Amino acid sequence: MPHPMISIQNLSKAYPSGFKALDTISFSIQPGEIFGIIGRSGAGKSTLVRCMNLLERPSAGKVLIGKQELTALSNADLFKARQKIGMIFQHFNLLSSRTVLENILLSLEIANWPKKQAKQRALELLSLVQLADKTHNYPYQLSGGEKQRVAIARALANHPDILLCDEATSALDPETTVSILNLLKEINQKLGITLVLITHEMDVIKNIAHRAAVLEKGKLVELAKTIDIFTRPQATATQELIRASLHLELPAPLKNKLFKSPASGSVPLLRLCFVGDQVDQPILSEISKTFGVKANILQATLQWIGEIPMGVTICELLGEKSSEALSYLRENNIQVEVLGYVSGH
Repeated sequence: MPHPMISIQNLSKAYPSGFKALDTISFSIQPGEIFGIIGRSGAGKSTLVRCMNLLERPSAGKVLIGKQELTALSNADLFKARQKIGMIFQHFNLLSSRTVLENILLSLEIANWPKKQAKQRALELLSLVQLADKTHNYPYQLSGGEKQRVAIARALANHPDILLCDEATSALDPETTVSILNLLKEINQKLGITLVLITHEMDVIKNIAHRAAVLEKGKLVELAKTIDIFTRPQATATQELIRASLHLELPAPLKNKLFKSPASGSVPLLRLCFVGDQVDQPILSEISKTFGVKANILQATLQWIGEIPMGVTICELLGEKSSEALSYLRENNIQVEVLGYVSGH
């Protein structure tokens, strides 16, 4: 296995007030990976990303980029190391008095690029982010998506190995968000840059992240491949984020009719999750024929986790052999969650 591009070791951040924003967090990110960090507002996500490039110094623990420990560097060496870490933000942070081209040139000027090479590099980047026709425009003349494309070009100026994206799509509408995520995916594939996405939006993770870490109240509560995060969430915080993202909450009238334990004449209410090839298999028809049960479908959705399809069905299972049918589903690796029981029809 290659050496991690980023290694976070027992990282903590406490403030003088006593508030602990991060509590003993450890994980690593591989070269070329798209890695998501998700959690609700106040979970510690932005503090974590700022500690990753030492814009905030952690109270304890280490941050390694490759084999270089950032937390042990002098200020001068840290300045050099940061040039290999690009960063984009929610609010773009473009200079209003500079044109699109000049905004990108600024980061190259700071890094002492010769003028001719700097201009050539800036124009290359504008072409990469599909803004070659906006070179002499000012930020006020751009849409939100175009501003974020300029910010991405600026972050890529010094050939970084890592791009940190702190809520980079939060200020954008859904359609523009998809176009920016597609651009980031393309940059990852073309340039091999390691992407770290800080977000509170599960849709961002679902679209492009290879793996994701879930934060809650400064703690790392889950770390897994994205498909496993969505199909086998372990932590309560993860389960809540996914239910909200995939709109899997039961309607209140149905939820009010649920009881936890089976009673006379009751039937189970199930949430079934089908992943990959399972989506195309007529499994509910099979259990109907084999066990004489009927699946009364109340809700069904089809989602894509990266390139992998995932279907979620909420249904009542009616019939005397419903327990045998449930065992059959589980034996065939269908994820089955019994939400409760409702009165039979």
